[in-house]
Amino acid sequence: LGDAAWEKLFPEAKRSFDELHEKLVFVGSREVHRGITGILAARLANTFHVPAMVVAVLEDKAVGSIRSAEGYNVKDFLEKLSDIFTDFGGHDFAAGFTLEHGSYDILVRRVRELSAGVEITQAAEPVLEIDAEIPPSFMTPELIRVVEQFEPYGEGSPPLVFMTRGVEITNIDFMGRNGRQHVRLLVDTGKHKWPAVFWNASERVNRDFSLNDTVDIVFRMGRNYYQNQENLQLTILDIAAP
Repeated sequence: LGDAAWEKLFPEAKRSFDELHEKLVFVGSREVHRGITGILAARLANTFHVPAMVVAVLEDKAVGSIRSAEGYNVKDFLEKLSDIFTDFGGHDFAAGFTLEHGSYDILVRRVRELSAGVEITQAAEPVLEIDAEIPPSFMTPELIRVVEQFEPYGEGSPPLVFMTRGVEITNIDFMGRNGRQHVRLLVDTGKHKWPAVFWNASERVNRDFSLNDTVDIVFRMGRNYYQNQENLQLTILDIAAP
């Protein structure tokens, strides 16, 4: 659900980032399941490095989540909107809220007004924290047991991030609404070939990596569910030439 919604909503998120002074991301849609607003907000905050709000617009109400970036206190931000919420709560870096359907347009306007005053300390350059380097010979489906042993992931317990050196890119496809926004890969680690996605990386193809290149990858591992089938999949966070 998260991957499907991400592909649909990313263009709106990018427009929002530009319109909100590159200080905030706000996405609201009837297509978002209320159960994944927090997942999407965290992913947007990690992608744009600013606080992110995702709202599921339902028939009778709207339900949303906000996630922090760079240490910004999102609960204080919600306090400024508390008069239009029927309920809200959380902590400094992750919170949720509910409002009546008729108040949604007011929320959009107020968020736009408040976004100019958001002040965050941007890191000089995002840094990937790698939990473990996995030799290619250990890149087998059994690795998912390690990943799932550390669940549940959340605030203070981010998903495990791995690095593997010297893998071969054996297939590259583009995907996304415009057909060339995200990248789907097949990477060969020797004992196993892994399907992988690399979000918002189309511009890096044939610049930072190409078909049949041998590269080092940083990634998360998870299960992908599509058309009632389950497969293990890598989510690439970065690729570099060895």
